[in-house]
Amino acid sequence: MIDTNTAGIDKGLNKVSWQGMKAAVAAEPNKILVKYLVSQAAPDYATNITVFILEKCGLIITVGSTMASVTENAANANPKVKFAIVACTYQSGCLTGKKLRNITSVKGTATAVKTVVLATANGT
Repeated sequence: MIDTNTAGIDKGLNKVSWQGMKAAVAAEPNKILVKYLVSQAAPDYATNITVFILEKCGLIITVGSTMASVTENAANANPKVKFAIVACTYQSGCLTGKKLRNITSVKGTATAVKTVVLATANGT
């Protein structure tokens, strides 16, 4: 599942991330179901992540530095939920808290997103 920032699904890293997720579905259609929520404003980020947590999604993907703190907060509060964040790392300073084992940083390419989705679906 992907929670985009306010740019929507058709622009920039959000578009690339969605393309990667659709490619993962094409590779493993019986294992992967994807959907997205577009945040209309910054307060929607946490709400949309909570929706995905309540739906017991296998992987929640967020996109970009604007979602870093809310992703870290959700991952910290839900250590059994797997998160990935596109184009945001601890090394770059985008993620700033204690390094959490349930957050994977993903390069901002469709191939990288596809790889992390497939790895999660296949338990690796």
